[in-house]
Amino acid sequence: SNWTELDIWQYIEKERIDLPGIYYAHRREVVPRDGMLLARTRFLELRAGEESYEALVRFRTVGDATCTGCVESSAETPAAVVEEVAASRIT
Repeated sequence: SNWTELDIWQYIEKERIDLPGIYYAHRREVVPRDGMLLARTRFLELRAGEESYEALVRFRTVGDATCTGCVESSAETPAAVVEEVAASRIT
């Protein structure tokens, strides 16, 4: 398929598809690492000099938290995600 993230969210909004809350912004303990934000889990050990903090984030994909980064976000609706993704310059 050649659908972009924006295409998918626009479709979700248009069709009023109900999604679980995990797809929207929520507070998580995160660790900045290698230019990404990673969710703090029991599988993610802090490296020397790293500090975790709580942030309002959204996962662009839902999967294994040990390898899926998150983005800072306040989007709680499909329309808000569409607006956020349309303005993003990082994919």
